[in-house]
Amino acid sequence: DEGVTVFEVDVACAHEFKRERLAEIEQEQPIRDGTTESHVKKLAHLRGVKCKRVEVDADLSEARWGRLVADAGFDMERPAFILAEGLLMYLPDKDVTEGLFKQVRGLMAPGSWFMGCAFVSDLGCADAADNGVMMKFGCAWTFKFESADEVRDALEATGFGSVTLKEAQIFFDQGAGLVQTSSPGYQYFSARRDTEA
Repeated sequence: DEGVTVFEVDVACAHEFKRERLAEIEQEQPIRDGTTESHVKKLAHLRGVKCKRVEVDADLSEARWGRLVADAGFDMERPAFILAEGLLMYLPDKDVTEGLFKQVRGLMAPGSWFMGCAFVSDLGCADAADNGVMMKFGCAWTFKFESADEVRDALEATGFGSVTLKEAQIFFDQGAGLVQTSSPGYQYFSARRDTEA
């Protein structure tokens, strides 16, 4: 929808990578080897998506990112949808994560929604962070909540209402088709700003 503005908050090198990939999609570059048929369909759909995209160079673990988003033209008087998917596990600690929740809520008009995902302590593959697997790719999971209740409590303490959590559904290709399983250690959340206060 051309009436939609997407504010993408990330570090500069990530924006550069995304710009290159988006340019490939727009120019209908040849699909790389190994791309699945469903991925080809998604890429074709993306070519038709028209919205205004605003890049905001900021580190979401630092306190100033909210001001930078507002300075980039984000309208705090209009309801918005804010997504933090694949982010919280890379923040340094609980204080920074709760600070991010506070900044998100401060940007939101009543009626806005905040959604994302979080690791909790019983995620079995979190051990990968300890044995260097993630570091091999230049990143590390540095934060997890102790329980799903702790995620809910942190959101509610920040002033969010209508908080819901749901276990992630994970799909594996075992060669003979997809196998679905749930992961209680990987929780999706949604929360709403219900009031002015």
